[in-house]
Amino acid sequence: MNPPTSIGIIGKPHQELTRTTVLDLMRFLEARGIEYHLDRDTAETCEVDQWIAKNQLVKQVDLLISLGGDGTVLGVARLLVGQSTPILAVNLGRLGFLTEVKVDQIFEVLEEVLAGHYRVDHRMMLCAHVHRRGECFGSHTVLNDIVINKGALARIIELELMVNEQFVTQYRSDGLIVSTPTGSTAYNLAANGPIIHPSLTNMIITPICPHMLTNRSIVIPADGVHLSINVKSHSSDVMLTLDGQVGVGLQTDDIIHISKSDSVINMITHPNKNYYAILKEKMKWAEI
Repeated sequence: MNPPTSIGIIGKPHQELTRTTVLDLMRFLEARGIEYHLDRDTAETCEVDQWIAKNQLVKQVDLLISLGGDGTVLGVARLLVGQSTPILAVNLGRLGFLTEVKVDQIFEVLEEVLAGHYRVDHRMMLCAHVHRRGECFGSHTVLNDIVINKGALARIIELELMVNEQFVTQYRSDGLIVSTPTGSTAYNLAANGPIIHPSLTNMIITPICPHMLTNRSIVIPADGVHLSINVKSHSSDVMLTLDGQVGVGLQTDDIIHISKSDSVINMITHPNKNYYAILKEKMKWAEI
């Protein structure tokens, strides 16, 4: 792989560990003559004057370092829709399936990356279009999942699922998750959905607390497949949540169209770990 010559750094803001890690990174890169840029929030956290707006930063670098947790990576991924810039995700928090590199491993791994000794995983994304009364009023691209759920006071919600215009089922549940393989270890896993290897190209459909115990997760191919989810509930307290970070209020008869996105996210993998080793570590399987 080609070694990067310009690096963007985006960290979880207002965290002391972000500040100290970024300052160490800056010294590390300066000593090697590598150009780097910070976004505004990261620069303010580190009390650095120079910064570039995030939407411009991602266009000016050939590697992005994400410092934080999985949420930080998901925010960076939205900025990279349609671009091929790889992400090196560093974990500054606790459990994180997207952040493979621990903070005390960052310089060891970065040395390998700067030497061109790294591998990139291509992670599929999903695209959601929300239609109301026949017109699209929102389009979103996600790396992890698309979730329809009820608010705190809403009753069970009713959702109708179609796959390639063929009726599948009607759910009466607390909600529904449509996940990528990357997102299978997020909300999907908490809702008893299956773990899918991130190299696969699938969609996982998992109901949240379904009224019928026979409503189980379904794993379907993503290539050439189009989902339509029709909101049948008469509640005004139904939300569409995208990667757990963007929310859209839904109404009765709204239709959410979901398909595989043309965009992928390129994730730099830990040079000394494979996916199963990471699963074992994150799931604490070695302690059982």
